[in-house]
Amino acid sequence: MSAASKQRATEELGAAARRSVDIQAVVPLAQRLVRVPTENPPGATREACAVLAAELEGDGFELELFEAAPGHVSLIATYAFARPGRTLALNGHLDVVPATAGWTRDPLGGEVEGDRLYGRGSLDMKGAVAAMAVAARSLARAGLPLRGRLVLMAVADEEEGGRRGSGAIVAAGKVTADAVVIGEPSDHAVVVAHRGPCFLRLRTFGRAGHASAPEHAINAVELMVDALVALRSARLSHEPHPILGGPSLALGTTIDGGNKVNIVPDRCEATLDVRLVPGMTTQSVLADVHAALERAGLETPAHYELEVLVSGEPAELDPTSELAGCAADALARELGRRPALGGMSAATDGWWFANRAGIPTIMGLGPGAIRNCHVADESVEIAELEAYARVYADLAARFLGAPVA
Repeated sequence: MSAASKQRATEELGAAARRSVDIQAVVPLAQRLVRVPTENPPGATREACAVLAAELEGDGFELELFEAAPGHVSLIATYAFARPGRTLALNGHLDVVPATAGWTRDPLGGEVEGDRLYGRGSLDMKGAVAAMAVAARSLARAGLPLRGRLVLMAVADEEEGGRRGSGAIVAAGKVTADAVVIGEPSDHAVVVAHRGPCFLRLRTFGRAGHASAPEHAINAVELMVDALVALRSARLSHEPHPILGGPSLALGTTIDGGNKVNIVPDRCEATLDVRLVPGMTTQSVLADVHAALERAGLETPAHYELEVLVSGEPAELDPTSELAGCAADALARELGRRPALGGMSAATDGWWFANRAGIPTIMGLGPGAIRNCHVADESVEIAELEAYARVYADLAARFLGAPVA
């Protein structure tokens, strides 16, 4: 078969996969998932996994509920096509961040108004999980000439770093895949790189005293001010990345100190949000932060201590890879134009698969944009949910319809 014939066959298979998707099922499933409380912490996801498992029962999926820690349950649903071949895994998380102040709707309501679905997790990312599940079930029913296995991973704990979700799945060897697609919001692009999270707690130590005689005490808040001012000009060692650019350092994302208005504070603590680009490590960040504080005259352990709260890794996919090409082709069919191959300032679960398991991974391919996540009255456009269900089916058909080398 000529290259042109192969391309035509691939396009036809992708088109057939798109037509097979039961679009009317996407929003109702997303609503059911939004209505299940999965705030992290505590991050309990068993009930949400049960909702998904009920959707896939009876369609030939092998279903496994994997509980990495009490309450932190992930669903691994595997469908094997008739002919052997490669394995493609679709991954999305079921846990959500807590609903903060400012909501005018029920965060668990799953309301549809106009062209949008509202609720915590509608965008980040129960909506995309619903689209993935409907796409996977539709392909299982379609009878298309696909090879290998299609795996849906609906995971716990992404919002707290993923160690009790995707990280535990990788560590336990639960999924052996040739490619992984993370369904995080991608703003109409194929996200092939993301920055890694490094969340730090900085504590400063003083000596309490009467506030009327501050010269006889050591003010821990003043030490914190000195520390944060020093860190404003801190340089984080890195090489600029062609897609992600450089790292970021957000100071004092939370801050707390002191005990009473008339007591010189003997303690203060603040958190720092650092985002790493490839080539950086948690150890290199710690070294740079310590160096900046030492230049400001602060010493550890006398004046301060530094603690790592969450540590993840930046990750990337070769933009010229087959997987990136399949995703771009599938998204182009939906958008009517060639999508960008971009990066994400935040992190996804993709690094667990790319870095720890060596699996080519798309870091983000899903409805909406990261800037609209974690907000009050979170919502997602219904047309986008339906579009990405078609994109996931199209991508899977392209990847699993190709002959195994």
